[in-house]
Amino acid sequence: KVEPGADQRLEVFGEDIISGGYTWSDASYPIDVLPGADNSLGRPLFVSPLSEGVPLGAGEPLALDAEGRVMKGALLAFYDDYGRDVNPEITLLRGVRITATPPATLVGRKFTATYVLNERVPVTLDDGLTTSLYFFVSPRAVTFDQPLPFKMPNNDKLAPRSRVLVMRYDERAGSWKKEGTARVSDDAKAIVGETGGGIRGGGWYAFPGEKTQPELTNVEFIQIEGVPRFQGVHIEHVEAYSGGKSSVMATAWGEYDFKRLHFRTTVPAMNGEAIADNKGTEPGDSNSAVAVTVTPTSHVVEPGDRLILLAVGRPHPGGYYVWTSADPSIASVEPFVSDGGAEHPNRANVVAHRPGTVKIRVMYITPTGVTSVGTSDVICRQAKPR
Repeated sequence: KVEPGADQRLEVFGEDIISGGYTWSDASYPIDVLPGADNSLGRPLFVSPLSEGVPLGAGEPLALDAEGRVMKGALLAFYDDYGRDVNPEITLLRGVRITATPPATLVGRKFTATYVLNERVPVTLDDGLTTSLYFFVSPRAVTFDQPLPFKMPNNDKLAPRSRVLVMRYDERAGSWKKEGTARVSDDAKAIVGETGGGIRGGGWYAFPGEKTQPELTNVEFIQIEGVPRFQGVHIEHVEAYSGGKSSVMATAWGEYDFKRLHFRTTVPAMNGEAIADNKGTEPGDSNSAVAVTVTPTSHVVEPGDRLILLAVGRPHPGGYYVWTSADPSIASVEPFVSDGGAEHPNRANVVAHRPGTVKIRVMYITPTGVTSVGTSDVICRQAKPR
């Protein structure tokens, strides 16, 4: 029996799963356990089939001595069936001590690194960091007394020699923490760990570029009124999930008996392209005040960078959007003219040209001619020499 309380973890141990002839990753998800309620996770729970690994302690090349130290060591390349130019590599150095927490035998446990899709990690990155490069290193509950050198494919097409963060998922905190840094190779094909910034143990890893990316906010809804499966149902607890992100309930339309629940999800963009596109906009009440919001509200860029802005007007649908830049010589703005066939779409592409600060303005115009204006500050700074 689990004691009720917030900020707990739901753990799944992949070694206990017997299915399909695979070895499976673990899973760890934050969950609130509320008394007297049906405590669902509110999102799918995923484990991933692991790449074929090399057994620890069962002979060469990863034999272990009595203290758990690697006796010979090897560079291990893991097969990648996604057609990339570079296979993931981790070097398990001679003399590295492997410690299991809690203490457990490591003999026969397979050491492996597996590419994981972003919707299959416990949570995706926050604070403007984003990547499509997530890996699970197994065994999960081990630590290395020296960081292991690694090489990973440059999935995100980061610039040559640019800096990359090594992020590791902290299961107890339910968030990602920086463990070191890496660099993109000169040919831009690989991400290579820097001295002291390698793999420090098992678990989930992410390798985002150091530079933050713009974030878009999607507002979607769950219709309650008129949906048979919700009729007569007493709603006690609601969670929503989209593309590796937990959503926040923004508004509930209807007094006492909910008619519609609105959820807000913030998702990143990468290199000027949205990773998760605007799937829905907020269905507004026709009596609501006219307003428009723009995300991100401000962003720092360098000359040549691109940034996607998203505007959401209220009431919606029915209105249209007109985008302008206060100084196109600093940053120009162009609407997505092919955005679903809309003549005046609610997304725009900003291109930075020279250092300076400029306001990007969007006017939302309703069918009756009522207008509202929103702005986003774009700060363009000169690129630092590499």
